[in-house]
Amino acid sequence: VEEWEKAARGTRGNTYPWGNEPDVRKANTGADFDAQGAGGKVDGFSKSSNVDAFPTDKSEFGALGMGGNVLEWTSTFVPSRKMRSVLVPAVKGGSYIDGEVTLT
Repeated sequence: VEEWEKAARGTRGNTYPWGNEPDVRKANTGADFDAQGAGGKVDGFSKSSNVDAFPTDKSEFGALGMGGNVLEWTSTFVPSRKMRSVLVPAVKGGSYIDGEVTLT
């Protein structure tokens, strides 16, 4: 998790890869997600996008897609939310399904 956080937040510890202000146009945030595929009016995508589709979703280290599009599994294991005795990979990043709230 620490490596992912550093790559995404940079040396200043930004809230988002691009800075500290949320902006649903800078990543595939899910602000316009529609399960039927009719979304895409805000960011241009109704579901997932190519990792390089948003040059603005880029950390100071050049890591792309860290704040939106799809969640990423890390090599750190944490207790499951549903079954605390089971360890699961920690997930990071935002998702086109989750919206702005989880982008941090």
